[in-house]
Parts: sequence; C-alpha cells; structure tokens
Amino acid sequence: MGLDMFLNGSRFLWSFDENADTEIKDAVQKLLPELGDKPEGPGCKGFEVKTIGAELGYWRKANQIHKWFVDNVQDGDDDCGNYRVEWEQLVKLRDLCKKVLANKELAEELLPAQSGFFFGTTGYDEWYYQDLERTVQIIDRIDTQLVTKTLDNGTRYSNWEFEYHSSW
Repeated sequence: MGLDMFLNGSRFLWSFDENADTEIKDAVQKLLPELGDKPEGPGCKGFEVKTIGAELGYWRKANQIHKWFVDNVQDGDDDCGNYRVEWEQLVKLRDLCKKVLANKELAEELLPAQSGFFFGTTGYDEWYYQDLERTVQIIDRIDTQLVTKTLDNGTRYSNWEFEYHSSW
C-alpha cells in the first residue's frame, strides 16, 4: 500500500497515409495476432492497431512530485484520475528538479513535500533528492527518445501524448 505514480505515453498510428507507421503496426500485430491486421477482408478479425502505449515513468511515494502534478496538471484534484500532461509541463518539472538539486535550500519552496495516507516521508532527505534525480532521468529519457521534432522557432515537440496517473 502506498502512493504509486505513473507517467504513461501513447502514440496514435496514422491511417490516412498507408506508409506511415507501417513498421510499428506490423510489429504490434505480429506480437498480438488476436487483433488481426485490417478491419476488412477475408480472414481478418476486424481490429486494427491505432494506438500504442507505454509506461514511461514510475515513482513510489515521491510525494513532492505527486504534489507538483496535482497542483500543476490536475487543478488541485487529488483523485487518482488520469490526466493529460503537456510536454512543456514535463520540461518545467524537470527544470524545477534540477534547480532544487543544484540548490537544496530551495526544496521546500519549489517542490514541497506533501503528507498523505501512505505517501511516505515528508523530510528533505536522501530519498527526497533521489526522487528528483529519478524524475530528471525519466524526463531526459523521454526528451532523448520520444521528443523528436523541432519547430522553426526552436520549440521541441513529440507525436506522443503523455498522461499522469496515481493510486494510493
């Protein structure tokens, strides 16, 4: 029992372009043959893979990170729901974690701990800072592997959608 936190990602596989994401669709359908390969035609099972998903990050009892998501993504509702997270929000969280790791005196101000039912310790100890380091690693990995486009104005984006979910 305790606070479990998940950052999930999903990617829609385009169907209007026959060549787009074909390798991904083929691979998923080989792994999950019960889905079939096309919605129509002889011998098809009527299903087509349109979206793939992955768990991109997991935390346990990282209450300061959970509080940040509740305050900045969930409009203050701590209801164990699923909430869409924009890439820019993840960048902001990563920047805050880096700032606190560089100056630990800012911890309580920028990323305060939160008490709760089985939320873990509220001290600013080695566990607190390990959670921040883990958060930076998770978002850096997403940045490196999933955020693959840069607009003319320098803004980076991804064709992945992100979602935060917690349970306690």
